[in-house]
Amino acid sequence: MTTVEHPNATVPDNVQVPRVGAVQYELGFPTAETSRKLFDEMDFQRAVQAYMWAYPAVSFESIRLTLKHDLGIDSTTSPAEPLFDGTWALPDVEPR
Repeated sequence: MTTVEHPNATVPDNVQVPRVGAVQYELGFPTAETSRKLFDEMDFQRAVQAYMWAYPAVSFESIRLTLKHDLGIDSTTSPAEPLFDGTWALPDVEPR
């Protein structure tokens, strides 16, 4: 393994990264292929993060739509709005 040595750091020319594989460095700088791999990994990580952050909002919207469709509750602020005053303010609905 070739390394670039500096008084403050030593940079190897090859590093194994989980999910990405081997990344190469030349004179302490990433190669074009390594840069592409790392940017692809950052894009993937950002997509996963966006999905995880959006999941609760999508779940609450699904709950709101189900409450409106099945129980006739048209809550625009929160699916739990009928519970905020301490009562179960559900309308009388005939079962389907």
